Amino acid sequence: MTKRSAIIVLLLTVVTLGIYALVWQVKTKNELNRVYGTQIPTAWILLLPFVGALYWTWKWSEGAEKATGTSGIAIFLLMLLVPIVGIPVMVSKFNEANQVAPASVIRLAA
Repeated sequence: MTKRSAIIVLLLTVVTLGIYALVWQVKTKNELNRVYGTQIPTAWILLLPFVGALYWTWKWSEGAEKATGTSGIAIFLLMLLVPIVGIPVMVSKFNEANQVAPASVIRLAA
C-alpha cells in the first residue's frame, strides 16, 4: 500500500470539505482489494442515501481490519462517528502495516 502522510491527508480533507476523504478511501479500497484480497465493493454504492454509505463503510472497515489487525467494528465506528480523528489514525495504521507486512501479502502484490 502507498505510504501517506496523516497530516497531509487530514489537511486535504479539511480544505476540500471532506471530498478528499472519499478520494483517500477509494484509493485505499483499491489497494486493499489488490494487496490483501479484500472484497470491498465499488464506491458507486455511496450514491445510495444512508444505507449505501453505511454498507460501504462497513465493508471498507472489514478490509482495513484485514490489513491492520485493528477491530473492524472500532474502525467502522471511528470512521463513521469521528472521521476527523479516524482518518489520520487509519493512515498511520496503514503505514505501520506496510512496514510489517507478512511475506505472503508482499508476494500477492507482485
